[in-house]
Amino acid sequence: MDGLFDKMDALLEQFKEVSSKLKIYIYPFYPPGYTSVTHFVDSIMNSKEYDWGEIYKAWLYFTHFLVHSPMYVEDPSGADLFLVPQWENLNRSRSYREDLIRPVLTAIMSETYRVSGPKRNHIFIYISDDTSLSDFRIPPLIKHHFRERFIRLTYSGRIPGFGQNHRSDQPLLDYDPENEIVMPPGIPLEHDLHKEPLQVCANTFLYAGGEPKPNQQERVKFLQYMKGRYGSNQDSYFGIHCAGFGIWTSRFYNYLNMGIIPVVPSDGVVLPFEKFLNYPAFSVKLLSSTYNAQNKAPIQELERIAEAARGGTDTGLFGMQKNAKEIANWFYWRSKVPFQNPFTLIILELYEFVSGIKKAINPIAKREFYNVEESAKLSRYH
Repeated sequence: MDGLFDKMDALLEQFKEVSSKLKIYIYPFYPPGYTSVTHFVDSIMNSKEYDWGEIYKAWLYFTHFLVHSPMYVEDPSGADLFLVPQWENLNRSRSYREDLIRPVLTAIMSETYRVSGPKRNHIFIYISDDTSLSDFRIPPLIKHHFRERFIRLTYSGRIPGFGQNHRSDQPLLDYDPENEIVMPPGIPLEHDLHKEPLQVCANTFLYAGGEPKPNQQERVKFLQYMKGRYGSNQDSYFGIHCAGFGIWTSRFYNYLNMGIIPVVPSDGVVLPFEKFLNYPAFSVKLLSSTYNAQNKAPIQELERIAEAARGGTDTGLFGMQKNAKEIANWFYWRSKVPFQNPFTLIILELYEFVSGIKKAINPIAKREFYNVEESAKLSRYH
């Protein structure tokens, strides 16, 4: 069997083994009108009224997967991990205290929390532009417990103090990559596009985003660097992923679903599942030191490779496009492929906290890579 699939099969076997051992308790918190956590998440999953919140629904997808898995237990005495649910996005943050603050406060004041300590064994899912540790709406007491007892599932991961921040007005956000698991967001339904990779593309660079705001310095500077080199045509080899108000964007994952190679111009950003997936095999990354200096060599190299591919030369570009398409389901909450979805890899990362493995921060966050011909030869998996 192809070595690439051997590695994927090994991940799936590892997940099956972990899911037979790991037990996760969910605190029985949910809005009025529901009878259980399962009743709540099942009802919301089927609600057309919540389609607007697709990009922020990772909390719901994760919890839904969990309550329908053998890992979910209703007795905390036998649990390894404890999920504190919150649903603030469901009500568009209009009831932030009731939907997020109250559940966390109730949990940390509970007997379950006390007797399960002092281990880091509680889970909190935070869905916003920044981080739970930098959110001014969250009281210092809760942030203290987040630091000491919680594993946070988040869209935002970053190596502190490395390189250029994505926003000029927020230079010091609070990241803690050793105790965070970065996960992908949902993809807005109107942009949830799928297509097979095209061996010959009309365009080299696609940018599927809006005009930058002045304080979005990464987006401002990178689009200036790329000026005249990108368009909005989906018939493209590469897709530009520029940070906006947060360091993450659903565009990255939508590009993968279309067999388009994402270009990430970010410093120190931790991307989902770096432990398992080999990013240079299906993406490109540039550091601010390159584009701030207007060093065009990387972009010219990508343009050269694309032009050669259009001319019928096998540059490896189509191999990278296929890698992007084939890896996409690991990031896609609506994946129809059994076990090949974000939940599987999040569970494997959570199990490391239970088994005592110290989380390693992959140095890829500080790397730059754009050698297509070499990348096409890489395994999609570590």
